[in-house]
Amino acid sequence: MSIIGIDLGTTNSMASVYIDNELLLIPNVYGEYITPSVVSYSENKGIITGKAAKQLITTNPEKTAFSFKKAMGTDRRFTLGNESFDSSTLASFIITSLKNDAEIFLNKDIKEVIISVPAYFNDKQRKSTINAAEMTGLKVLKLINEPTAAAIAYGFYQPNEEKRILVLDIGGGTFDVSLMEIYKNTLEVIAIAGDNFLGGEDFDNILIDYFINENNIKCENLSFAESNELRIIAEKCKINLSKNDSTNMIFNTTNNKYNLEITNNLLSKISLDLLLKMKVPILKVFNDSKINLNDINDIVLVGGTTNMPIIKDFIRNIFDRNPISFKNPDEIVAMGVGICTGIEEKNEVFNDIVLIDVCPFTLGTDISDEDSNGITKDGIFSPIIKRNTIIPCSETESYDTTKDNQEEIYVPIYQGESKFVKDNFLLGEIVINVPPKPNGEVTIDVKFTYNYNGILDVEVISEELIKKGTFTILNTISDQDIDKYKKTIEKLKKYKINSKYYERNINLIERAKRIYEETTGNIRYLVGESIDKFEDSIENLKSYDKLRLEIKNFEEFLNNIELGEL
Repeated sequence: MSIIGIDLGTTNSMASVYIDNELLLIPNVYGEYITPSVVSYSENKGIITGKAAKQLITTNPEKTAFSFKKAMGTDRRFTLGNESFDSSTLASFIITSLKNDAEIFLNKDIKEVIISVPAYFNDKQRKSTINAAEMTGLKVLKLINEPTAAAIAYGFYQPNEEKRILVLDIGGGTFDVSLMEIYKNTLEVIAIAGDNFLGGEDFDNILIDYFINENNIKCENLSFAESNELRIIAEKCKINLSKNDSTNMIFNTTNNKYNLEITNNLLSKISLDLLLKMKVPILKVFNDSKINLNDINDIVLVGGTTNMPIIKDFIRNIFDRNPISFKNPDEIVAMGVGICTGIEEKNEVFNDIVLIDVCPFTLGTDISDEDSNGITKDGIFSPIIKRNTIIPCSETESYDTTKDNQEEIYVPIYQGESKFVKDNFLLGEIVINVPPKPNGEVTIDVKFTYNYNGILDVEVISEELIKKGTFTILNTISDQDIDKYKKTIEKLKKYKINSKYYERNINLIERAKRIYEETTGNIRYLVGESIDKFEDSIENLKSYDKLRLEIKNFEEFLNNIELGEL
């Protein structure tokens, strides 16, 4: 076994595997399954990831990046100190961390991976995800849509049941809706919709905005560190409201102390627009599938954000029934990806399983067309592969030149549902030379092929081409891209990626520094003294057993302070 599954999330990530007829979630150095999708960098400490990096959001914010999954497939760069990284590179550090955890846990080298992605990720975002994994030396065997992975996990524990289920996957940054059928050993996706910019972090932003307005806080007066601290406080408030009906947001700045009670009823009111936004992809799935609500057997909630009572209540009110919520909804996608590793390894348990997935969005090109009055209009979207077409699929459409003596044909590739290309997303383009002939006498065939990974391949073919052959875009990497990729790999070698145990020590030290800043008097003095002692210990102790004991004692000391027992 050299394959693992990775759920690469906006806020948290996980790794999993199916081995010896057992589905396993892979623990990190803390013995936890969840690794925060956070990266920090400094010249002396190198690359820090996960829990330790999350502590650095408040103590060293200028050198820490998070939520970079939202920038996958874009040119955005994140500046960490004197270095800058794109989202793929940052994601590669998280994947490296998960890979290292897996190799320690399984005691073997990991060479291949299956990664889950939001169903509504476009071609560029999927390519960016693959590049991130390849930077770590892993071969990506498959990308699987997150709600499909969740449905695989759900179906795995309910074998031989014929059901029609609706999966609502609300993560830290994305929202996916999938309608699926499970029958015998077949799992078929009927329809998919989603929103790549709707998730748990948006509820954090709602809380932040409300807190700022209620306390008349001027954002421009907050330091970078204070702004990040407020974000962490909002996240904690959201998590507390998953377990309690009310909680307090307490935020201290250099000059002021703020305290505001937040209840679930209040959060529901101030988040109403966000909740209503969730209805759009839900309605789209039902419209596309032509399936009635009464024909749905189960509504399954997936993703950590579904722990929020206001989400469960909102879904309950829409469907007039209780949704199915797992004990740990943020683990379900990772479990499904882990099962996929067993399927890929052709484990006998999965011999008869058939998975049927669909293309989540419409793909097409830009054409000129005549309206009912005979007037030619440009910028019209011509669909070639329609959304919810079963994949893999291949479709071809023919187009003619629209002008006399036209010497070039421009074929842009768009994703979207609007009639006009200006409202859709441009994925790429092909420009080809053709012989100058009268209008309509040159014909080209545009062939779209969409594979299991959600990667699009486009070919333009014509007997009239000056340069004979097939032109491919999006699935072909140019020599320039290859050179750029090689340079990126070489550059990554200079960044020291710390051992997991070193990161654990950093996590404790940064946690202690945060507590030091939050406390006063004798407690602050004790924390400061303990930080110095701990740093001396990990620097000078040669015995690993003694070092481990020192780490344990320091962690218990910090726990007691935060629990108010000192």
